[in-house]
Amino acid sequence: MSIGGATIHAAHASGASAAQFHPIGAFLLATASAEGSISLWDIRRLTEPVGDLSFHGRVITGLQWSPFSDTVLLSYGADGRVVL
Repeated sequence: MSIGGATIHAAHASGASAAQFHPIGAFLLATASAEGSISLWDIRRLTEPVGDLSFHGRVITGLQWSPFSDTVLLSYGADGRVVL
């Protein structure tokens, strides 16, 4: 996945499976992977993720930021789990 000439791959060995920009903080990007991890990126500084999350055992197929809280991210995946 490329953003402004930079490629996000360091956090996801198997590649990114989903991505979602934050609805308010447009510089914050969440990316998900086939190995079940989520990385949070500040796109102004793409050298490394600002945070990593791991709640799924298989590929994450989607991400969605909450429209009601700027700190809540929902993820869902092939493991049948939906995580807030």
